[in-house]
Amino acid sequence: MIKVVDSIMGSGKTQTAIQMMNNDLDSRFIFVTPYLDEVERIKHACAKRNFYDPKNYDSNGESNAKIDSLHKLLADRKNIVTTHALFTSADEVTKELIYAGDYTLVLDEVIDVITQYPLSKGDQKLLQNSNMYDIDERGFVRWNEENEEAVEYEGHNSGFKRAVKSKMIMKHSDSVFVQLFSKSVFEAFSNIYVLTYLFEGQIQSAYFKLHNMPYEKYHVHKLDNGASIFKAGDNKEEEKLLKQKLKEKVHVFEGSINNVGEKDYTLSSSWYERHKYNEIVKKLLKNHLINYFQNKNGVKAKDVIWTTFSDYKNKLKGKGYTTSFLSCNARATNAYGDRHYLAYMINRFENPVIKAFFQQHSIQLNQDLWATSELIQWVWRSAIRNNEVIHIYIPSKRMRELLYKWLES
Repeated sequence: MIKVVDSIMGSGKTQTAIQMMNNDLDSRFIFVTPYLDEVERIKHACAKRNFYDPKNYDSNGESNAKIDSLHKLLADRKNIVTTHALFTSADEVTKELIYAGDYTLVLDEVIDVITQYPLSKGDQKLLQNSNMYDIDERGFVRWNEENEEAVEYEGHNSGFKRAVKSKMIMKHSDSVFVQLFSKSVFEAFSNIYVLTYLFEGQIQSAYFKLHNMPYEKYHVHKLDNGASIFKAGDNKEEEKLLKQKLKEKVHVFEGSINNVGEKDYTLSSSWYERHKYNEIVKKLLKNHLINYFQNKNGVKAKDVIWTTFSDYKNKLKGKGYTTSFLSCNARATNAYGDRHYLAYMINRFENPVIKAFFQQHSIQLNQDLWATSELIQWVWRSAIRNNEVIHIYIPSKRMRELLYKWLES
């Protein structure tokens, strides 16, 4: 059973999961979080359950791969807390150990379940000409086990072979392959909890639909004794009340320095790419940031967070805010809860290859809902998570309107 706990940030998803894990003494858990600091939080909060995190060294102090450490903990039937990065490297051995250990997965925020596989046209042609693989009716790549050369192959594309044999590679077009997180790893768990918000806008929702993996929506339900549980269904009334309070505390800047983002696709990743050699545009955006933080608000770096696409961070950084950069895909971290002035210098759209791939399989992605989710998650890293007033500069008209629409919904 996949239970998607789709509750707004601050509703207590992680704390409820901690209560559940502390109270359910009959189950073994794997808690997966985006950040290392959350690993320590879970270990401390669930001290009596003895959660272990995989290490880069063994009990003798010898260096080893974290995946080997994970496998040992699974084999020893330990409760485990680890990161998205390690979990997404799970392989066939991981799957078998999870199944044998009868584990429950608690996934804090969605993971990257699909990426474009970097197989060059030359390598693709070489493998095709050697009859190494074929494509089934759904688009999955199958390694040719009837070809002795393919069976024994251990060359430059061995990683591609392993992914194919794990049923993780699908063909999107003549020259594009995508790699999916192994469905069988999810299927190895006895129960799955996904802690997130606006799940229908997430790629993982489309991934579950692609694999015909049904899920049920849950929300955080507060009990009279102060504890909380996961309860089936949603709680729109509580979410609406929270948004009404947020409207009083989220102050979105409106002024002439927003003019740069008037068009629908301005400040998207493709827009930045087209303007990467345009010094006038870069200087304009940098000046807007300086103007907003220093001239209009007079704030210092310790009260600021800002973001752009990582490739353009160095183009926009400036005195007084450079050290306050926070990646646009940051989630589940409390480290910036003291920041009150924000600048969101981007306009989010899903990867066009991924979008087209799902469309090819009759699954439509909701770009606006996804962009809203990404924006809200980033904003929630700030002082708003502590119920404090924040001020935010969003030059993209589209992203501002999505935020206003969300607050009013």
